[in-house]
Amino acid sequence: MNYQEHWEKTYEKRDELNSLFSTYWDQYSSLGNWQFWMVLFLFIFPLILLYFKIDRTRVFEILFFGDTVHLIWAYIDIALGRSGYFVFNTYFPEYLQYDCFCTGSQLFTALSILYKS
Repeated sequence: MNYQEHWEKTYEKRDELNSLFSTYWDQYSSLGNWQFWMVLFLFIFPLILLYFKIDRTRVFEILFFGDTVHLIWAYIDIALGRSGYFVFNTYFPEYLQYDCFCTGSQLFTALSILYKS
């Protein structure tokens, strides 16, 4: 198998996998399921909490720390997810099968509030 054939086969498998994820999301994680609303709540509520709890005098320092931790964990999460160690059955948008929204709000908020104190 040469270079071009390998990439063509990879793209075919990726399209098939994306189709399976889309079908799964429509059946088990879409707007009609309580899991979707729970994930949405767990994404929005910590950000609202952070908005009211953040120290306004050190806002850039705290948010930079939280964002740095979030980015590092997001890369670790993607690597562990691709190798099969982290499996998320419910995810917020259809096209993101990783838990970036959870780490982007819950971990970000928790560590930002912890850092400020």
